[in-house]
Amino acid sequence: MRAYGRFMKNTAALLLLLALLSLLLPFCRFQAKGQDMTLSGVEVLTAGGKAGYTYLQQGGVPDDFVLKAPFTWGDVKEGIHYADQTGNSNLLVAAGVAVCLPVILCFLAMCMLFLAEGKKTVVLPTIFTAAVTAELLVVLAGFTAIHPFLLAGVYLFALFHIMALILILFGWTLGGYREPKQKKRGKDGADREKNEDRDRKKSRDHSRRNKKSKRKKKRRSSKDSKKKDDKKDKSSEKNSKKNRKKNEDQDEKNSQDQKQREQENSRKGIQAAGSVGEGTGIYSGLSWNLTEGKSSAVTIGTTPEAMRGIETGSMKAAGQIADHNCQIIYHAGDGSYTVASHAAENIELWQGGRILKQLQNGERVRVSGQTRLEVGREHFLWLK
Repeated sequence: MRAYGRFMKNTAALLLLLALLSLLLPFCRFQAKGQDMTLSGVEVLTAGGKAGYTYLQQGGVPDDFVLKAPFTWGDVKEGIHYADQTGNSNLLVAAGVAVCLPVILCFLAMCMLFLAEGKKTVVLPTIFTAAVTAELLVVLAGFTAIHPFLLAGVYLFALFHIMALILILFGWTLGGYREPKQKKRGKDGADREKNEDRDRKKSRDHSRRNKKSKRKKKRRSSKDSKKKDDKKDKSSEKNSKKNRKKNEDQDEKNSQDQKQREQENSRKGIQAAGSVGEGTGIYSGLSWNLTEGKSSAVTIGTTPEAMRGIETGSMKAAGQIADHNCQIIYHAGDGSYTVASHAAENIELWQGGRILKQLQNGERVRVSGQTRLEVGREHFLWLK
C-alpha cells in the first residue's frame, strides 16, 4: 500500500470513529407522558448498564425501573405489547434493525480500515461505509416527517460518514491501495524467486541428509570401535610415519603452488588495487576504496531491501541484512580478495569472460586480480 493511500484510509477510519462518538450527543427527541424528552448515546449506555446490573442482581428488571424519568421499563414493555396487538411488531423490528445496523457496520468498517493492508482488505470497509451512507441519505432525504425529531448527533453521524466515504473513494481512484512500483516484479523476478526458493529447499535437504548420514556413521563407528581398538595399536606407528610423509609432501606442493602463483601474478601484473565499484542494479553509483581508512573490508547486501538497510543503517532491516549479505576483504600484501557469502542467493565470480566460482550460503573463496561479482543477472560490481 502506498503512503498516501495509507493516509487516506487511516483518516477515513478516524472520521468513522468520530461518527460513533457523535452518537453520544443528543440524537433524537420525543414525547412521553406529556413531556418532551431528548435522548443521547450517553443516556442510552447509562440506562442499559444500570438495567443489566439490576438483571444480574435480581434475575430480572422490575416494571418500575426508571430508564429516564419519567420513562420506566414497564412503559417499554407496554409499548412492545401494544405494537404486537396492533400487528405492527414487524415494523418495530424493522425500525430497530434500521437504527442498530448502521452503528454496527460503522464500527466494523472503522476496525477494518485501521487494519487494512492492500486492495483486498479495503473492499469490505468500502461496501459497509457506502451502505451506511446510502441508508442515511435515503432516510434524511425521503422521510422529511422525522426531521423535527432528529438532533445534532444524527446529522454529525451522517456528515462524518460522507467525508469518510469520499476519502476512501479518492484512495481507490488514485490507486493508493496498490503496492508501490518498487515492489512490482515481472516474470523474470517471479522466476528468480522460484529459483531462489528451490536453492533454499535443496540446501535444507542437503543439510538434513548430512545430519542423518553423520548420525548413521556415529552409530556404525560406535559398533566397530571395539573391534578396531586392537588393530589401531599395531598400525598406529605405521600410520604416523605415512602421515608425516604425506604432510611433508603436501607442504612441498603447497609451497611450489604458492611460488607459481606469485610468479604468474608478477608476470601478468594483475594485482588488485583494492577498489570495489562500477556496479549496476542495487550497486549502481556505489564504490569503496579498501586501501584507505581503518577497514579493509566491506559488507554488501544481495537484495534491494538488505542493501538499503546497510546504506541507511536501519535496525528494521537487521533480519534482511543477516540473511542476505556478502563480505569482501582486501589483502594488500598480494592484491587479492576474500569473498564470503552469507546470503541465500547464489553469488557468481567471473574472470576473463568465464565463471570462476559460484558461492552458496556459508562458502568463501580467495581470488586474485580483477573479478566481477554477480548476484543474478541485474546486479554486479567489479573488484579491481
